[in-house]
Amino acid sequence: MLRWNNSYKFIIESLVDELAHRDELEYEKEMKNTFISLLLSIQNKRRQFANERKRKGTRIDPSQLPQYMTASIPYNENQHMDNATLASLIKSRWFLIHLIAFSSAWAPVTHGWLNENNNQVS
Repeated sequence: MLRWNNSYKFIIESLVDELAHRDELEYEKEMKNTFISLLLSIQNKRRQFANERKRKGTRIDPSQLPQYMTASIPYNENQHMDNATLASLIKSRWFLIHLIAFSSAWAPVTHGWLNENNNQVS
């Protein structure tokens, strides 16, 4: 009887470990998808801005053009980016600052989002 209890206990512990591992993988997948979505939204905003400028066809003095801050994302092909790094990049305001720079219509939306999330994240 004791042997059966130990077997059940081992099986249950194994199942719990597997479920925890599955949850970690699911969380990592969500983080990566969120990160990619943010990058794509930034790229789309840049394209929209560039296309609008081309479509209008008016010459604008370069000093009148908006100034953009750029940031590089650390990446190493041989090293896996952990969830903490992804989370910090996602929460980073730099993504939203890029969006604000491309359209004045985005400013109130992203400013409100920044204020809400700063209170929640801290």
